[in-house]
Amino acid sequence: MRIGFVGLGNVGAKLAGSVLRNGLELTVCDLDRSQAEVLEAGGAAWADSGAELARTCDMIITCLPSPAAVRAVMEGPDGVLIALQPGTLW
Repeated sequence: MRIGFVGLGNVGAKLAGSVLRNGLELTVCDLDRSQAEVLEAGGAAWADSGAELARTCDMIITCLPSPAAVRAVMEGPDGVLIALQPGTLW
């Protein structure tokens, strides 16, 4: 299963790290790419946008600070919903 993770703040980075440590294929996305450096070093892939992440993942996890942030990531111009595939879990 390919897992996509959006939001790598204090909580999100730890949760995404757990996904990676458990051997699942992980793609990550965040406004600040430096937040993904440790995860990328551990084998995670990087997506430049929510849409790119959605094209390659079977499940998408968001760990974002507010409803406005969720709306921007999901519904924005290059958001997840643009490329969400049938059967993908969010």
